[in-house]
Amino acid sequence: MKNLFHPHPAKKISLSGNELKIIACVSMFLDHFAKVFQAELNSSLYFVLDNIIGRLAFPLFCLLLAEGYFHTRNLRKYMLRVALLALVSEIPFNLAMSGQFFDPRWQNTVFTLLLGLLMFCFLDTIRSRSDPVRLPAVLLQILTVFASAAAAWFLRTDYDVFGIGVLACFYYLNGRIFKSPLTADLWACFCLFQEPAAFLSLFPVAAYNRSRGKRKMKYFFYFFYPLHLLLLVFLHDLIHGRYAL
Repeated sequence: MKNLFHPHPAKKISLSGNELKIIACVSMFLDHFAKVFQAELNSSLYFVLDNIIGRLAFPLFCLLLAEGYFHTRNLRKYMLRVALLALVSEIPFNLAMSGQFFDPRWQNTVFTLLLGLLMFCFLDTIRSRSDPVRLPAVLLQILTVFASAAAAWFLRTDYDVFGIGVLACFYYLNGRIFKSPLTADLWACFCLFQEPAAFLSLFPVAAYNRSRGKRKMKYFFYFFYPLHLLLLVFLHDLIHGRYAL
């Protein structure tokens, strides 16, 4: 007999890793759009794009980075791709954020992710060589996280110390101690306490089904990150008449 009261039960939302990546890229694009076109936007629209919608991106990218680290078949190639992306994206990032080719005051987000990958490797090395819960190993792990945070601060990477804290949450709480992306994201958002809208990332992460997804998007972000920055810079300069058509 059909259920007369609930003939069409609501389907539970389920998001793959690829779908999380798309959400993160849209969030990042709108965040960078607001920064590049800040002078052209009213304060309310800028606030919504930059301080609310734009805050979803970083926790999602950190989750996806940790998932990539734990599931990659070739860690060296994975790290090399991230390192090359960080280098290739630096000039587009500088042009978009400060209008300069070289700006040592602020390095792009991928450098933070790269430091996170290096931190993951050191932490795994420490944990594999001794009992990870014994005091010497615990102290070495704490030292590794602090050293990574210090490197991010010294290099002035995007999110610097707080970004390393977020990545550490995903390493331990969605990898080595627990395997709970939602728990990891919750603590990651506490690390980003200066950006309370980051807690909105809990909604897509709660729907994450831990699958990669059907579509092949392995290299999507590697192209999207520098190209969307260049596109925004081009559109900004075009609007301001810096190109003769």
